[in-house]
Amino acid sequence: MIKKFLLITFLIFYTTIASTQVKQNFHGVGGDILADIIVRTKSGPDEVQNSLTPQQAQLYLEQTTIEIKNSLAAYGYFKPDVKTTLNHAKNNWVINFYIKPGELLRITKLDLQVSGEGLSDEAFQLYLQNFPLKQGDVVRSKVYHEAKSGLVDLAAQRGYFAAKIEQSTIFIDLQKYEATISIRFDTGPRYYFGEIHFLPSPYSRRFLQRFVPFKKEAPYSNKKIVKLQENLGNSNFFQQVIVTPRPEQAENLNVPIEVEVIPRKKVQYSLGLGFGTDTGPRGIAELQVRRLNPSGHHFEALIQPSQKMNHCEASYVIPGYNPVTDLYKLSAAAEEQHLDTSGKSRNEKIEASYIRTFFGWQQTLSLGLRDEHSVPTDGRPIINSTMLLPNLNWSRIKSDDPLNPNRGYQINFNLRGATKSLISNTDFIQGLVQAKALVPLSSVTRLVARGQLGYTFISDIDQLPISLQFYTGGSQTVRGYQFQEIGPGRTLLVGSVELQQKIKGNLYAALFMDAGNVSNGLTNNLMKSVGVGVLWRSPIGAIEITLAQALDKPGQPRLLQFSMGPEL
Repeated sequence: MIKKFLLITFLIFYTTIASTQVKQNFHGVGGDILADIIVRTKSGPDEVQNSLTPQQAQLYLEQTTIEIKNSLAAYGYFKPDVKTTLNHAKNNWVINFYIKPGELLRITKLDLQVSGEGLSDEAFQLYLQNFPLKQGDVVRSKVYHEAKSGLVDLAAQRGYFAAKIEQSTIFIDLQKYEATISIRFDTGPRYYFGEIHFLPSPYSRRFLQRFVPFKKEAPYSNKKIVKLQENLGNSNFFQQVIVTPRPEQAENLNVPIEVEVIPRKKVQYSLGLGFGTDTGPRGIAELQVRRLNPSGHHFEALIQPSQKMNHCEASYVIPGYNPVTDLYKLSAAAEEQHLDTSGKSRNEKIEASYIRTFFGWQQTLSLGLRDEHSVPTDGRPIINSTMLLPNLNWSRIKSDDPLNPNRGYQINFNLRGATKSLISNTDFIQGLVQAKALVPLSSVTRLVARGQLGYTFISDIDQLPISLQFYTGGSQTVRGYQFQEIGPGRTLLVGSVELQQKIKGNLYAALFMDAGNVSNGLTNNLMKSVGVGVLWRSPIGAIEITLAQALDKPGQPRLLQFSMGPEL
């Protein structure tokens, strides 16, 4: 009756309606349901439709009512009441849809049957225990389709490539207002890993095979495929990695895996210039020769000249049995420093190292033979030393961003020593712990805390060369003091707290307090400083300029210091 009335009304005012505007409003619903209705009808409450004929208006009302009911059904309302009105005022037509969603329809019966080998798979058992559809839940088409997709996706991930949905129905009895959902899913047999085919590359198959995290004829798992992709991609050997399972070529349920690797450039070098108050003007030159042979051996060289310190090193690197986590390194290095605070030294060393990564930690075990000539500035005797120096180091960095983290921490443990019984001309054991943490206090405020604690067991500290002694002071430790101004001694203790407040973008203001000392006991007074700074989180790392006052040197002017590098 209402539709006939609307049609007659449109006929009477046909000549007017062609030049007027028509608006529509939806009443009785909101939120996601209203948004869904708007999308389905391709119209918002305030959108204008021009030049409607009576026939178009009638068709539009019918189609829109159907779409409204379809939208409500998707959210579990299968017996809605939708009424419409048409109003004409001030040369405008307004259509109102008054919607009463009604009662939610719930699942009266769920008939879920899974057959095939996947029924004994723990992953399927867990999914079925937490199946998205349950008796008593509201009937929602989105959840229904997601539940079915979950079965299909899990089957593909676990290697059930012949899996299929044999039946899936929703039966709704509107009179009883009941719903029965029936799903029949057959996983079929589980497939296994077959042969791995490496496409031609400069690296040997034997070397590439060491990146593979699974064995032939092991049950197929997509997680293992992703892991293989990550192992190769994160190795720094390859520019691009493509891993392609070929289930359509499977024989006896064994799926061949095709792997294509595109190597990085064989030779890479980089040059850089910089400045720091600890080092003065400085430069850096790096060279990498990535492929010395098909087994992944490579060569690295580094030169770091600066006004106060110079360092050069060359290394021959051999991937370990598991190249993802292990490597061996043979290196030769030379270093010299000439500081007004601690003195002058020159040392050369050759070293063999084994580096391993496990559970987020990096462990370095090394044995080096080093020779050093040291001339302290404080009048102590010249030190000429030769040492066979074993070193053990553990380090871990965890952050939300490797270059400019907002949250994270860094921790480092180091233990080294020497004995006269093995080549060395002195006995000592030295331990050092260093830590740093970034803690966001709000979206614009951060707390940066760091500390160092170390001790050297030695009978005569003057027998230890400068490069192995503890010193502190400088832009990375106790600001307000010159680089390595505080020391030497058996004990190192440093702590720092810095509050950073965002000014704009990546620019921060900083307020800090540092304290530390190097002495022959933990009871000695700490040297303290306070200051302010500005930090810019640049694309190449944090750049910070600070102005600090050493509190234990009242007459000393404030010291302007500059640092650049990763925050962790």
